[in-house]
Amino acid sequence: MERDARAYLWDVHEATTAIQTFTQGKTFDDYARELMLRSAIERQFEIIGEALSQLSKIDPALPGACLTSPRSWRFATSSFRATRCRQCAGMAHDPRVLA
Repeated sequence: MERDARAYLWDVHEATTAIQTFTQGKTFDDYARELMLRSAIERQFEIIGEALSQLSKIDPALPGACLTSPRSWRFATSSFRATRCRQCAGMAHDPRVLA
């Protein structure tokens, strides 16, 4: 029996909520130093990726709609703030990357 699309959307919702909880009050230094924090956040992103992958098998348009909604961008901005890589941030100005 095929799992309902709403169940995958619930998985995404729960994982994003967990990431927001994990990163609340954390800094990049906390993320870099704490293996358990990194592991927890990365696991939630795996759950999100798997849920969106399975969702795309039910309706190929749904994952794209999830990722392009204004709410998803607000989540990405707030959640990635604690997990972004300082080296990656510097890459935006690296001429080798822009070439």
